[in-house]
Amino acid sequence: MIHELVGHAATLADPRVAALNRRFGRAALRASEAALPAIERVYWFTLEFGLVREAGEVRAFGAGLLSSVEEIEHAVLHTEHRAFDLDAIAATEYSPADLQPQLFVAPGLEDMFNKTSAWLDGFAG
Repeated sequence: MIHELVGHAATLADPRVAALNRRFGRAALRASEAALPAIERVYWFTLEFGLVREAGEVRAFGAGLLSSVEEIEHAVLHTEHRAFDLDAIAATEYSPADLQPQLFVAPGLEDMFNKTSAWLDGFAG
């Protein structure tokens, strides 16, 4: 319940986040069965466990991070921070049961929204 309220409800109040969530759903409907794991991973590493650089510092963005003090601290201070590369993200495995050993840092929110939206729009219907 905390995850849904603190993580998703707060972020979904931003129209850009809501629109990106809808894009994920539309892409999943259009994608082949084989492409679904890539979409799931991109969702995980953006809207659930996304990091962004803001004013030169790494900040937590994803709902999975925002709903847990332990996850935020671990993500910002103890994970490997990788460049925001959607092809690499789509190929990266994760475990929902563990603290994440690596996360991807977008150069900014607008960059993350724009690049992720374009990537999702690339799934043919």
